[in-house]
Amino acid sequence: MTTKMISEETLQPEAQEETRITPRDLRRVFWRSFQMEFSWNYERQMNLAFVYALIPVLKKLYPRREELAAALKRHLVFFNTTPHIVTLLLGITTAMEEKNSQQKNMDATAIDNVKAS
Repeated sequence: MTTKMISEETLQPEAQEETRITPRDLRRVFWRSFQMEFSWNYERQMNLAFVYALIPVLKKLYPRREELAAALKRHLVFFNTTPHIVTLLLGITTAMEEKNSQQKNMDATAIDNVKAS
C-alpha cells in the first residue's frame, strides 16, 4: 500500500484565473518583435515597435475601446533595450497586462516600471 504524500489538490492553486492569452497570441507578439530596429526614433526610442508587437494581445485583453486606448497610451512612453532581449520584456508585459485586465485593483503603473528597470 502506498501513501500519497502530496495530494493533487495541493499541487493546483486554489483560485487559478483563466488565461486568455494563447500560444498563438504569443507567437504573433514574437514575430512582430522583429520590427524593433525599424521604428527607432530619437524621442522615445523603440516605443512604437513595442506597442506594435503588443497590439494583438491588447486587443484581446481589452475589448472596450477606452480600455484599449489606455493600454496603448501606457506603452507609448520612452522605451529602449537591445532587440535581443525584447522578447523577454514583451512576455513579462503580456503577463502583467493579462493580470491587469482580470484584476481591477492592480496598479497599472507597475507595468511601466518593469520596462524602465
